[in-house]
Amino acid sequence: MPFIEVAREKLASYNGKVSLHQADLNTDDWAVLPPGPVHAIVSNMAIHDLGSEEAVTTTYKKAARRLEPGGSLINADLVTRPDDKEPPTDGKLKVPRHLELLDHLGFVDVRCTLDFGHYACVVGRKDRF
Repeated sequence: MPFIEVAREKLASYNGKVSLHQADLNTDDWAVLPPGPVHAIVSNMAIHDLGSEEAVTTTYKKAARRLEPGGSLINADLVTRPDDKEPPTDGKLKVPRHLELLDHLGFVDVRCTLDFGHYACVVGRKDRF
């Protein structure tokens, strides 16, 4: 079952207070959907597939523009292991690099909430100002 369907099932009891949208991160139009305020952007094992640090950064920038002040970005994804000495050749970055990117883009409360070495969850909140 796709991730978005699981989320719809789990959030069904919120009766219209939650709106879920699936988007192609390779296009520029995803950041304008949906209409109205966006309070959270959640990604699971997708952003690394964009293929480069530049693409990850671009996606984080789009999220920062689209989120309402105080909104959260949650990215659970495959990452480069901390002890890997080779620079990444794809979108799998080390956790500290994800955190640096989010911090540089103005996200606050940036942190890693889960780290299994090859899979981690990084979060940040759009500053209210």
